Amino acid sequence: MEIKTLEQLQAVDERTLHFTPWGLGRMHAEDSAEFHQRVIARLELADEVAESTRNKFEQLRRGAPPGCPARRTPGR
Repeated sequence: MEIKTLEQLQAVDERTLHFTPWGLGRMHAEDSAEFHQRVIARLELADEVAESTRNKFEQLRRGAPPGCPARRTPGR
């Protein structure tokens, strides 16, 4: 596994900016980050989802990388 720097982990993948809420186009990185956070915030897992999966999902929803469970996204 390649260990990445914080800067690499925070870098925007330019390919993802071509997918907008209205189809193909071009989004600013800040708008894309907000949009994706709002989409993820609306998701609800079914009651049948295993607790370990639910915990991992919540960790990802908060934007917390493994080992940093206290990190929160704005407004959460």
